[in-house]
Amino acid sequence: MLIYSCAARTAGHTKYIISFDPKDAVENGLTMEKAQALGLQFCKDNFPGHPAIVCTHPDGHNSAGNIHVHIVIGSLRVRTVERQPFMDKPCDWEAGKKHRCTSAMLRHLRVAVMEMCEQADLNQINLLEAQGDHVSEREYWAQRRGQRRLDHANAKLAAEGQQPTQTVYQTELDKLRKQIYACIKNELRDNFLRKLRLLSIAFHSIHDKNCSIAA
Repeated sequence: MLIYSCAARTAGHTKYIISFDPKDAVENGLTMEKAQALGLQFCKDNFPGHPAIVCTHPDGHNSAGNIHVHIVIGSLRVRTVERQPFMDKPCDWEAGKKHRCTSAMLRHLRVAVMEMCEQADLNQINLLEAQGDHVSEREYWAQRRGQRRLDHANAKLAAEGQQPTQTVYQTELDKLRKQIYACIKNELRDNFLRKLRLLSIAFHSIHDKNCSIAA
């Protein structure tokens, strides 16, 4: 499955497309009705408070035979909604605010599509790796398992009246990745290397165009 934003923010709307594997119709019993139901639920879960149109087509423009769903949402949120884990600013849940098509939001949507595929027994690809996030299939599932454990532990804390200190699980690779990216951002080469050493991150070799990092 693929999801992408067409960046169609003209006329006060934003457009997304979920495209299913052509083999899903034959191998996994995907129908137009099932695709429409999946699209409606996806829209409800991820774009609450926005007026929306969900429309399913039987084939792609290149005659590949892939059922796909168009989701067009009104950019302006018409009602305040309950805050969800993927919302990080008040403008993400307050009425009268515009939909933010940020990198973080797109990453959340990719993960949501992968989870939808898993639950519906449909074919899928690693959308995170395909979009350049460099997250392997193994790391993705490790993060999923860790998040479930964390959610379970936080539910117990909430039942005891305690406030969880962590709500998003991070793998060690993800922590390392974020530390390195933070060092790279707006840093000259020397400052980058110095910060890596301060974080105790060793490197095998480093050149102007690429580097090999070891934890």
